Amino acid sequence: MHIVFLILIIGSNFRAFKAEWNPLIVYEGGETIGFSTKIELARSVLCSTGQSQQQCTILRRNCDKEITTSLCLSSNIPKNITSMSPTNSSHYIISTIHNTTDPEFLQFILPVIEQIVSLPEDKLHPSPITNSLFTSLVNLICVDDLKGDTISTILSHHDIIGYQQQLMQKCSSAEYFLEVDFARQVQSGAKSIEDFLYYENYVSLVQFEMESLKIYAGNVSINRAVVIGSGPLPLTSVEVLKHLPPSAVIINYDHSAEAVELGTIVINKISRLSVEHRSALQITAKDLEEVDLVYLAALVGIDKAEKMEIMKHLYDVMRPGSILIARSAIGLKTLVYRRLTIEEFGEFSNIQEFHPKDKKVLNSIACGTR
Repeated sequence: MHIVFLILIIGSNFRAFKAEWNPLIVYEGGETIGFSTKIELARSVLCSTGQSQQQCTILRRNCDKEITTSLCLSSNIPKNITSMSPTNSSHYIISTIHNTTDPEFLQFILPVIEQIVSLPEDKLHPSPITNSLFTSLVNLICVDDLKGDTISTILSHHDIIGYQQQLMQKCSSAEYFLEVDFARQVQSGAKSIEDFLYYENYVSLVQFEMESLKIYAGNVSINRAVVIGSGPLPLTSVEVLKHLPPSAVIINYDHSAEAVELGTIVINKISRLSVEHRSALQITAKDLEEVDLVYLAALVGIDKAEKMEIMKHLYDVMRPGSILIARSAIGLKTLVYRRLTIEEFGEFSNIQEFHPKDKKVLNSIACGTR
């Protein structure tokens, strides 16, 4: 097993976390974080979070050079360092853990979840702290060799159940703020869409979805598609378009005026893409009368009841023979995205579920035919 994890330690009473990784231990008490073995095995150390200089102080020495993201890379850390003198009560330690047992895994993921659900709304915007926490969560839920009973144990744990709804809401908000922030950088010309932190994840996700669509429907011709819940950064439609015929077009819909405005700017040079301001329940039969494929984003419909209402509406307005791809999730990924049920598909026929082999792809999909 190969897990990249992150632990947030707050205050002077540090907790000890142990794992079968040669091992990295955070000792309790005092002003010292001790490493029992070679510190160079740690991927990186982030400290002095929130301070103006954002530098790591290690045995009262700074990293060889200032890193503006406040990330001191292991290559800049002297190999004989065995302890670190903290300069702030919040410290992040990112490292690699191998052969973690089931109880230990729960101990790793719970602190991350607890920190995320404790974040106020204004702290969900992109920052070194927020980005590190959510990256850590993604790494943990994408572990590729957890046993089924381990996953069940984690998902049925009373603390996990208690946090799950809050966690989904925090993840949804953080994802939106991240996309808004990046879309504005694209708008200013500072970034291109290929620079997005999770761009490669979108490439892999859409590749998986298009391969699954071919299994589901054969060489079906898609000339017109719709993405519902495209967000401020419509990367799904950008990537899906690459798999469609040269004459194909994709219309993106989103309920947020801000998302529509930014999404329009992001895709303004791609003539076969457009963005319109409309919620899922506002889409009409006229909108979909020539549409072959409808994409439903995972975060459209916050709970089962809302998702079922949306699915029923889509069944009523989609043309017969058109295909619905609804993003879903499986395993630990259901901590972030809900897994769809057959019940939610209502009257759609030939419902099939597909799960990615690439564990770094967060979403599964379920397909149905109108």
